[in-house]
Amino acid sequence: MMSSCTLLGFLLSPSSSEQKIAAQFPLYAQKDKSVYLAVRASPGSRADADIPGLLQKTLAADFQRKVGVPSEKIFQMPSVLQNPSASFSWSQVEEEARRLQAAYLLSIEIVEFEAVPLGPQNYYMGSLAVRAILSEIQTGQTVWPPEKTPRLIRTAVDFEANGRSQLLYRMLSAVSHCIVRHLYPCPKNAFRVSEEMEPLESLMNQTE
Repeated sequence: MMSSCTLLGFLLSPSSSEQKIAAQFPLYAQKDKSVYLAVRASPGSRADADIPGLLQKTLAADFQRKVGVPSEKIFQMPSVLQNPSASFSWSQVEEEARRLQAAYLLSIEIVEFEAVPLGPQNYYMGSLAVRAILSEIQTGQTVWPPEKTPRLIRTAVDFEANGRSQLLYRMLSAVSHCIVRHLYPCPKNAFRVSEEMEPLESLMNQTE
């Protein structure tokens, strides 16, 4: 028979929906700090021109809703669609973030994008992979990820029956979540998403 102390401990222990995973970098606790979001597609990524801007908007919404960063504290790099011929360098991005007095810079490079139609029924499959790193503007130090190098985030959708826009929504949302979940205490039952692919290095470590 369960003792009264054991029963009380069981009743008071948090359920899986209440358990949270600690933030790797507690940005949620710095509500007065601002963030500059910069997404750039690498030349070999095959990403459509609108993808970087869409990802920035998705990230901005997640930073506000999940991490708690006020909307006025979130800056976004101008879309390449506004000026396709403009030159680009990450040093220019840092200068712009510094000019806006942002505290942190989230730099993201899209390294892979694919959206493949499956027959005439508007079905799709696709993949989206990025490398992401969060740095402090004034010092230039990396604050996330802990390994201090850009983290590879890979997502994929094997089948989407509601067209390309829904495919994009799922992959962009998954990439954004896989970043911001490390910046606030994320509920344990919401930490993983179905579109997330296990990093290759993690799979290799599991077989050792």
